[in-house]
Amino acid sequence: MAPAPTLRYGADAAGLICGYLITPGGGAQAIDADAAASRLATPPGADTGFLWLHFNLAHTGTRPWLAAHAALPDEFFGAIDEGVRSGQYACVKAAPFDRLLGHELDTVSFVRDYVEFRIDYSIFRALTGPTGSIDGVSWRLGEVGAADLMCRYIGLTVLAVEHAENEHITVFFDGGATISVSLLVADRAGPESAHFVPAGPRGEPDVAGMWVW
Repeated sequence: MAPAPTLRYGADAAGLICGYLITPGGGAQAIDADAAASRLATPPGADTGFLWLHFNLAHTGTRPWLAAHAALPDEFFGAIDEGVRSGQYACVKAAPFDRLLGHELDTVSFVRDYVEFRIDYSIFRALTGPTGSIDGVSWRLGEVGAADLMCRYIGLTVLAVEHAENEHITVFFDGGATISVSLLVADRAGPESAHFVPAGPRGEPDVAGMWVW
């Protein structure tokens, strides 16, 4: 196994502040810009995993690197040209989860048949038993100690959300922690896999805007 890249303060020559390779059941592994470029060049379907890359968009090396290695739409680069409002978080929106980015998970609720995770008053409801990894420890709902591990997510910040249609929804937090819910029909305990209930303007559940998988 190749050694983990050396972490440094600030951004590297590509504008990358930090990056992680996140694989199913493998947690998060630190990755540098060169390794990320090689990973992005892998043909679709030939590899598994998810890259989370945190760039300094004000760095002169960021845009050339993204243009060369990341298949991003013109709208993304337009947003950079217009000026990014947040120096810490920037993303191409992927409704409905874009509203979660940069917010902390503040509540974990255990109900008889499901688990709810509240993030900035929005609720992600796992009807299929969730899995995850935190502090290098993998867990699955129903296993001994899983409930205690899930409570350790309280206070962690959402960095990214991956929604693979009919496959899974995975939430990525700072520190490399993840929570994932399978969308596979074979994994369901009932007719549905997950719900997302966005928060209204006063923090109330916007049931009319609920997403169902």
